[in-house]
Amino acid sequence: MAQSPELMQITVPDGTLCVEVAGASKMGAPSIVMLHGFGGERSTWDGLWPALGAGHRCVRYDMRGFGASAHYGEGRFSHAEDAVALLDALGIEKAVLVGVSQGGAVAMDVALAQPARVAGLVLISPGLSGWPWSADWGGRWRDIVTRARAGEMDAARRLWWDHPLFDSLRGHGAGAAYAAGVMAYSGREWLRDYQLAPASPAYDRLGELLAPILLLGGGRDVADFTGIADHIAAHAPNCRPWVRADLGHMLHLEDTGWALCEITHFLDEIA
Repeated sequence: MAQSPELMQITVPDGTLCVEVAGASKMGAPSIVMLHGFGGERSTWDGLWPALGAGHRCVRYDMRGFGASAHYGEGRFSHAEDAVALLDALGIEKAVLVGVSQGGAVAMDVALAQPARVAGLVLISPGLSGWPWSADWGGRWRDIVTRARAGEMDAARRLWWDHPLFDSLRGHGAGAAYAAGVMAYSGREWLRDYQLAPASPAYDRLGELLAPILLLGGGRDVADFTGIADHIAAHAPNCRPWVRADLGHMLHLEDTGWALCEITHFLDEIA
C-alpha cells in the first residue's frame, strides 16, 4: 500500500521550498526528484506522481518563486543550489532528476555541479543554461516582461499562455488546468531576473554529463527547444533521445501514459 504523501517546508537562504514526498524506494533504487517548468508548480506532475511514487521514494516541489515556495527580499539565487539543498535536507544521497523545460535545465546544472548525486536524468523538452535564444524567443519574452513591469500582470500571464510553446496543449484536455496555474503565477521573475546563471553553463559542458539520460521531445515544440534537444543528443555521451512528432512542449501532459511508460522503463534499467 502506497504511503500518504508528506508535505513539508525546507528552508533555503532567503526562501522556503514547499516539498511533497511520497513512496519508498525499492532496495537499491534511487529516489526521484521532479522539477517543473517556468510558470508551473508541483501539481503539473499529477499524472505521473502516483505511479512513480508507488515504487520509488518520489519528491516534487515548487521551485523558489513558484507555487507555495517563497523568495524573500531582492537577493539572487540559484535553482540548482536549491535542488542540492533539498537533497541534503531529505538525506538523499543519489537521485534521478526528472525535469521539464526550465526544470530540465536545472537538472542538468545539478548533474554537472554534483555528478555523484545524480543517478540519471529524465529531460522532457528541457531548457539549457547558456543556450543562445533566438530573436523570436527573445522578442516574445520582452513583450511579456514589458507588460508585467508596466503593472499589467494579467496581460503578461495571458501572453505567456498564448505563447506558441503551448499551442498543442491549449487544444488538449489538460490545458485548462495548466492555464489556471499560469494565471495564478505571481510573475515575480518577470519583474526582475533573480536567477544566478551557472559560472560554466551546461551548453559547453554536455560531454561531462556521464549519467544516463532519457531525453523526451515533441515534434510540435518551438524551434529553440527542438534545437536544444538536438544539441543535447549530439553532445551528451549517454543520452537516449525519443521524439514524438505529434506532441508539443508539455508532452507529459499531452500523453501521460506514454511518458510514464518510457520513464518507468528507464528507471528499471537504472535500478
